[in-house]
Amino acid sequence: MLRLRDAEGATTVVHWGAAGPPTKSTRLRVGVLDCLAQVALSEDEDDAVACIDSALHVGLIAPSVTAVIARRLPARLSHLPQIVDGRSESYLESVARRKLARAGISTELQVAVLGERWIDLLIGDCLALELDGAGKYQGLSDAEIARKVHGDRDRDSFLEALGYHVIRISYRMVIDDWPATLAMIQAVMDRGDHLHSR
Repeated sequence: MLRLRDAEGATTVVHWGAAGPPTKSTRLRVGVLDCLAQVALSEDEDDAVACIDSALHVGLIAPSVTAVIARRLPARLSHLPQIVDGRSESYLESVARRKLARAGISTELQVAVLGERWIDLLIGDCLALELDGAGKYQGLSDAEIARKVHGDRDRDSFLEALGYHVIRISYRMVIDDWPATLAMIQAVMDRGDHLHSR
């Protein structure tokens, strides 16, 4: 029998919370609301927002439920319902959106272009940020990777032809090299390349 104390280590973090004493049937699991509240209490704000965004996106919770989560949190976290967005399709989109907001940069999320293509994050009128997560190509065959790469190039070319300035941003750029990534985005904005009326 595996015991919790045996599982603890470099890849396991145990969080103790006040969700109520465990019963035999709930000892090793927790409900979605308690889980999201615990994430908000124990992780940084970007991770909490990304988790709530994801729960909204996949339909685990309704938008009105974010207020219920907020009531389980201390006052310093009561603003979370105002900054989550279920349109976010990935952890990376959520984190990039929050980091840009802290820098004073407004974004639109999942913007439809001619009804059939989407921009991950749009700044101004025409600066399209396409975010590629760390697992985008994991587990894919060479042929599948080639199809995805060609699809991304087709998408970027389509957007450029419509007058968008496309920047493709990787996981590493958001998570490990944010200051340089933000400086690059701000340089594009300083030139006015995020606005159609240049």
